[in-house]
Order: sequence, then structure tokens, then C-alpha cells
Amino acid sequence: MNRTQQTGFLAACVVGAAFLAGAAVEVQRVPLNEIGDKFVLVGQLADQPIGTFMTVEGVADREWMGEGWPVAIDTVDGKKLAKAITVGVTGTPHLTQGTRYVLRGYEACGMGGTPADPKFPTADMRQQSLGFRSWFAATKVEQPAAMKP
Repeated sequence: MNRTQQTGFLAACVVGAAFLAGAAVEVQRVPLNEIGDKFVLVGQLADQPIGTFMTVEGVADREWMGEGWPVAIDTVDGKKLAKAITVGVTGTPHLTQGTRYVLRGYEACGMGGTPADPKFPTADMRQQSLGFRSWFAATKVEQPAAMKP
């Protein structure tokens, strides 16, 4: 797998997202069985394939939201991000809102939500719409001692 293939697939995902948002673009279809072989999904936290272990740091910013504990991640493998990215964190006990955590694990992804049913277009959908989502699967959680401001 080379960087061109990774970048090509990421571009296809961006193009697909733009299409779903209403922009007039051409969508590239990628069979699921080619992901991980011919194409690699790149996560939003680092320019690394989904499933790459990393250490992240951030502040738990609210209570459980169904896709994990939302954490505003601002550091990945010791490097500060230009802007914090809020990601759901799974595999952890309760995370306390406002507390800074250091987490070891990997970014995972999948489809989530409920698709619209064309037979019942006005049905009241009480769940999130169908979409591609990522989360951070923590394998180790460390709450550091008092952090310096």
C-alpha cells in the first residue's frame, strides 16, 4: 500500500461527503473487500491508517453521547494539533467532564445511524442519520497528575 493509494481513497471519501452534502461531484465507489488491501482508510486524528496505535491527550468535554465519551483531543503522539478534534472514546470507564486524560489506543470506524426509509419518508426518525463515523478505542487510560495550565 503506498501513499498515493491512501490519498486517493481519502479524496474519494471527501468527494463522497461533498456529494452527500449536495455538491455536484463524481463519486468513486470502493468495494469493502478492497479496503485494507488496495485502499487504506486514514483517520481524522493523525495521517495514519485506521487501527494504528497512538497516544492522545485531551479533555473530556461532556457526558456519554452514544458513540463514546466525547473528548476534545489536542495532542497526538506528543504533537499538538492546530485545533482540538472532539472524538468519542470507547473502552473506558466513566470519564469526568473537564478532566484531562492521556489515552493509548487506536482510531476505529464504521457506519452508524439509521437510513431513511423511502416507503415512509415522513416517518419520525429518533436516531442519528446513517453516516460514516470514527471513534477512539482506548486500550489504556491514564489520568495524569495535576496538569499545568
